[in-house]
Amino acid sequence: MLYSLFQMIDEDELFNPEYVEVDRVLSESRFPPPEDAPEEPEAVYFLCKWRQLPYEDATWELEPDVDKTSIAKYFKYKNPPAKVKVSDENTIPVKCDELTHNNVIPTPSLIAVRFL
Repeated sequence: MLYSLFQMIDEDELFNPEYVEVDRVLSESRFPPPEDAPEEPEAVYFLCKWRQLPYEDATWELEPDVDKTSIAKYFKYKNPPAKVKVSDENTIPVKCDELTHNNVIPTPSLIAVRFL
C-alpha cells in the first residue's frame, strides 16, 4: 500500500514553532490616537525579527503581542546608561618613552615599523 508523504508526517511537524518566537526587537513606532477618539491610548508597534527567519521577514507587531522580555532588551540597548567618568585619582599614569621628543617617534621604533 502506498502512503503519501503528507500521510506519514504529523501536522504539527510541518510548522516550526520557532517561527512565532521573537528573536529580537529591531525598532519601535508610536502612533497618536485618532482625532475623533482622543481618549484611546497611542498605538505602539515593534519591528520583530523572528527566530529561524531572515531579517526580510521581520514584521510590525502591536505591543501587547510582543514578549515583554524582548521589549526590555530592546530598550536596554537602545538607551544605554550614561558613561561613567573615571576620576583622575583612579587612573594609573602610563609612561610612554617613545613619544617624549615632541611627539616624534625615535629611529629604533621606525625601524621596527618598517620591518612589519
